[in-house]
Amino acid sequence: MSILPEALKVPCRPRLPDKCYSWRQCQRLAPGFSAEPLFSGRKLNPSGIQGESIQDEIHHHEDVKERMKTIVYLLICLLGYNAVATAQAAEKLNAVAIDIGEGNRGIEIYRLGWQRDFSRWLENRWVPLSGYFETSLNYWRGSKRERSGNDIFAIAFSPVFALHLCRDCRYTPYVEAGIGVALLSDTIIDNRDMSSTFQFEDRLGVGIKRGDFDFHVRYMHYSNAGLSQPNDGIDIIIGGLSYKF
Repeated sequence: MSILPEALKVPCRPRLPDKCYSWRQCQRLAPGFSAEPLFSGRKLNPSGIQGESIQDEIHHHEDVKERMKTIVYLLICLLGYNAVATAQAAEKLNAVAIDIGEGNRGIEIYRLGWQRDFSRWLENRWVPLSGYFETSLNYWRGSKRERSGNDIFAIAFSPVFALHLCRDCRYTPYVEAGIGVALLSDTIIDNRDMSSTFQFEDRLGVGIKRGDFDFHVRYMHYSNAGLSQPNDGIDIIIGGLSYKF
C-alpha cells in the first residue's frame, strides 16, 4: 500500500518520452496518455511528486501570462506600425523574398517575406551600411509526417542591417544581422517544445546583390530567451532569393 497522500500522486504512465514536461506535451508525445498530472507545465521528478507549492505554481503561471500578454501586445504594435508605414510609403515596399531551408532534425522551413528599405537613415560616406524592415510568413513542417498537427505557422517582424563589402561593384557582397520577434501558431514540433508562442528571431547572413536580385544564405535562431521553460528553440539554415521592384 502506498504511503503517499492521494493529492501527491500523479496518475501518469510509468514510462514517458524524454522531455515530457507537461500534460499537454505528454499527450502529444505519447499516444494514449490521457491522465493530467496534478500541476501541468512543470517537469516531473523521478518519484512523480511536484516540488513546488500550489501558491508558487499559481504565481509562476500568472507572471508568465502577464509577460506574454505584454510581449504579444508589443508585437502587435510593431506589426501594426509596419503595416501603416508601408501603406503611407508604398514606394518603399520595394522587395519580396522567398526562402527555403531546414531546421533541427529535418524540419522543413518555407518563408515568404516583404521588405521595406530604411537605408536613407544610415547613409554616410564612410561605412556602406543599409537596412530594411522585413515582415514574413513562415511555415515549419515537422519531420515526423505520421503525426497530425506536427507543423507550425508563424508571422515575424525584424529590422535587418547589412554591411556592403564593395560600394560600386557589379556584384555586391554583404553580411547582415538582425533581431526581431515572431508569433507561432503552436509550441511543439517533432520533439521540440518552444514553450511559448512568442519567440525572438535572430539572424546572421551573407549574400550577393546583382541589379535588382539578391541571393542570400542565413542562419536563423528562434527561442523565447528563457521567458518560459522548456526553451528548446530551433536553429535554421535557409537560403533564398529576393527581388527589388
